[in-house]
Amino acid sequence: MLAANPFRTIRGPERADSHASGFLTRPDADRLLATFDRTHLIEHRDYVICRLMLTHGARETELCQATVGDVAGAGNDVQLSLNSKGKKKQEAVRLTPAVLTDIHAYLAHRRALGELVTPTSPLLAPVRTFDTPRNAHMGSHEMRRRIKLALARAKLTTRHLTGLSLRHTAAIQAFLDKTPFDEVQALMRHTDKKTTKIFEARAKGIRRRQARRARTPTRAPHQTRRRGDPALQDGEDAPGLFS
Repeated sequence: MLAANPFRTIRGPERADSHASGFLTRPDADRLLATFDRTHLIEHRDYVICRLMLTHGARETELCQATVGDVAGAGNDVQLSLNSKGKKKQEAVRLTPAVLTDIHAYLAHRRALGELVTPTSPLLAPVRTFDTPRNAHMGSHEMRRRIKLALARAKLTTRHLTGLSLRHTAAIQAFLDKTPFDEVQALMRHTDKKTTKIFEARAKGIRRRQARRARTPTRAPHQTRRRGDPALQDGEDAPGLFS
């Protein structure tokens, strides 16, 4: 038997900084949300999905499992309880008044079309066919596909932008808004602070580039940017993110 564990000093691979590379700028987010025609129920639902991800950092899997009854509370303390990744207990997310209004409008839309919406109904209902179970939930693959379609409509089709980018946007925007670290960690429901620090570093990098650009003299009109110009890298032209 070995006297000591020979693997103790072996470190796992470092978490790639590209973990936080995908995010939407404020104009990107506005353009994405503007693509939804909320007179159609499916797009109304997809709009609410994107709002919950962009504002509250909700995960696709969490939203797929959520029910109408998971939205509870009164006044300025209405919360959405989510089955978070790797957690045995639900975690509550306090909803902003604007997002809560969007949720209520979507549920009213479903009722207006004849659906019996109860506390056990899925918060975000799938497309129903003749053989769809009454309280069937939307699948994560379908949700991912719908977000991808919306990003394509908004012409946001770089390989770094996915459904996960919307959740990343919530964290980066919070840090850009100078939200305290602990509050951002709570918003994102990260167990490990190291994960939150990835997004904090990302936001600091954006601020540094914006400050550096502000000190750089404006180019003459006849000058054009070349491929590889540092000013074009990593979203530097983005004036802030969605809030």
